[in-house]
Amino acid sequence: MNLQASIKKVTTTKKDDGIDAQLVLFKATIENFVLLPKTRMTQRSLWNKRSMRYLENLKALALELKKQCPIGFYINYPVELSFSVHRPTRHRIDADNCLKSIQDALQQAKIIENDSLIQGYGKSRLWFDGKARVIVELRRL
Repeated sequence: MNLQASIKKVTTTKKDDGIDAQLVLFKATIENFVLLPKTRMTQRSLWNKRSMRYLENLKALALELKKQCPIGFYINYPVELSFSVHRPTRHRIDADNCLKSIQDALQQAKIIENDSLIQGYGKSRLWFDGKARVIVELRRL
């Protein structure tokens, strides 16, 4: 698949930078996936059940993101990340830990070279609507 074919031009309503359009580099919608937020991990806690569940969830998210990524797609320049996490239950989770989990999965799936290249953040939402879904979007800065 041609890389240029996967880039879509999307108009935005923000005109604070004088830019009317941004390039959507990557957009993935993963249905029926419950994202686990990042947990604090030390060498000792790496082997407890909670950390093991997080690492398995991270691998599964990376695999799903890689499935929706065009072949040969790799980002090594600054991007902006927007995400939306839909949860089936109202268990309290932190948006920052969900963000860290998504960044780690993007790096593990080899979609971005390093998660430090994510230098901007767009809309980030947590929804408790009974659905299990993760939506990730990367835009060029």
